[in-house]
Amino acid sequence: MTEKNSQHVETLNARQSLYRLSHPVQSGWDDESEKTSFVLVSCANGYGHRNEILVFPAREDGSTISMGEIGGSYCEESHASALAGMGFPLSEGSLDTTQ
Repeated sequence: MTEKNSQHVETLNARQSLYRLSHPVQSGWDDESEKTSFVLVSCANGYGHRNEILVFPAREDGSTISMGEIGGSYCEESHASALAGMGFPLSEGSLDTTQ
């Protein structure tokens, strides 16, 4: 099995970007939900001036499949650190423009 990673696809705005995962993930909580290789990663200002990174299952066009977060929320510094925490580090040379 190849190593898991993620690749930046598109910056949608100052706080959201679309990423392609090397391995598909379930878009919901049950085994019947569709699988996707795309995630929309969003940064929100959390309590105490910490970033809260939210990861949502998405389609290739950037639209969300579900507002159910994949893996919950992450108190991380960047999209890259949240994706790495999910087990999908950004591939070398991939861009992480959103902090």
